[in-house]
Amino acid sequence: MRQKYVLVQCILSAWSLSLFMGGVAVRHARAEDLSAGVDVVGQPDESLSDVLDTPDKSVPDVLDTPAIPLDFGSLLPEEPPSLIDLWDGGCELGVNGSEGNSQTFDIIFGFDAKRKTKRNVLSVDLDYRRGNSNSVMTAHKGLLMARYERLFAGTPWRWFFDSTLEYNEFRNFDLRLAMSSGLGYRLIQAERTSLTGRLGGGVSHEFGGVDDQWIPELAYGFDLEHKLNKRQKIVGSFDCYPDATDFTNFRVTSKISWEIVLDESMNLSMKIGAIDRYDSSTSPGDVPNEFDYSVTLLWGF
Repeated sequence: MRQKYVLVQCILSAWSLSLFMGGVAVRHARAEDLSAGVDVVGQPDESLSDVLDTPDKSVPDVLDTPAIPLDFGSLLPEEPPSLIDLWDGGCELGVNGSEGNSQTFDIIFGFDAKRKTKRNVLSVDLDYRRGNSNSVMTAHKGLLMARYERLFAGTPWRWFFDSTLEYNEFRNFDLRLAMSSGLGYRLIQAERTSLTGRLGGGVSHEFGGVDDQWIPELAYGFDLEHKLNKRQKIVGSFDCYPDATDFTNFRVTSKISWEIVLDESMNLSMKIGAIDRYDSSTSPGDVPNEFDYSVTLLWGF
């Protein structure tokens, strides 16, 4: 019985040893087939080293692909225009004088600027004059106007508010302040011509004068601009302020100018202008109408 048990043990050990040796042989054969370029199922194939060393041309190499330039500037918000770029206008200067039997010297200074956007328009205008004759002052006056206009998009209508400050050393007041507000309407809007009318109301007050009270006034007028050609244009305005309690008392200010471009590179123009002021409430002995004209050089910006 013991001999039979020993015999079975020997058979089992021999069988296990054969299985182990067979598995080692199979693994060794597969390793040889791979090194020889033969597939494990018996089909010819590339060697393992060739597969690792040869790049696949069907797949693009990321490192060899040229870089696409990125424009980050287009992603950034646009830089807003500078303060100077938003304004359009100019400064004017003119002098006049004589020497001999009489000595006269006149100086004229002006400034106008306009800032226009899609929603509003802001304009400022200044006229200053001073004259001397034989060392005696003959004229000293100034007129400052500022107007704000709120545009109604898609319509010719607008709302305006303007204020005027007037100085005249030879009048019976030191300063006159006038303010008005109302509606404006664009009557003409063409390539070369624009005409805008205004209608509203306001108040005026004379400082340092005899009549120390606020006077209610109506206000109406218009602004005109017409381009004759590329180098010439005509600009005019008319403003009337009648007393709301007495229409026989009123003030009128009208201006007209002809601008001729002399040098485009320097923004230099010649300006021939005139301004007329009429005030029916002048003191006895004073002339109600004052008319001034001038020829000045205008530097635009």
